[in-house]
Amino acid sequence: MVEDFQALSDLAASYSVGVAYEAVAWGTYIDTWEDSPRTVQDVTRENFGLCLEPFHVAARVWGDNTVEIGVREDADLALRQSLHRLVETCPLDKIYYVQLSDGDKSVPSLQPGHHFYQEDFPPALSWSRNMRPFPLRRI
Repeated sequence: MVEDFQALSDLAASYSVGVAYEAVAWGTYIDTWEDSPRTVQDVTRENFGLCLEPFHVAARVWGDNTVEIGVREDADLALRQSLHRLVETCPLDKIYYVQLSDGDKSVPSLQPGHHFYQEDFPPALSWSRNMRPFPLRRI
C-alpha cells in the first residue's frame, strides 16, 4: 500500500498537486483518523497528507447504526477523548483537506430485514452509502 501511495504521490507531484488520504470507518486495515498519520509518515512524500471527515471519525467512535439509540455506550466520552488526541497529536501541517459531512440516524436500526442491511457489509459502510446527505440526493 505504501509503495502504491508513493507512486500516486509522485505522479500527483508531476502535476503540482497533493494527495489527501482518508481513513474510512469501515476500513479493513485503517479505520480511524488515529491510524492515518502513520500511513502519511510511512509514505514519506511532501505532497501526501490527511483528509479528515467528521462522519468517519464519529461513525467509528460515537455512532452505531445497529442499535436503536444510534450511539455507542460511552459515546460522548469516546468522541471527546478521540478529538482531544486529534488536537494533541495530529500533525496539523499534514491535514490537507477537511470534508464536512454527516449521516442520518438509521430508523429503524440496521438489522436483518432492514432494506439497507447486507450481511456481508460492515454496518458503517451501509450507513455511509445509504444514509448520508450527498448533493442532489434524496434519502
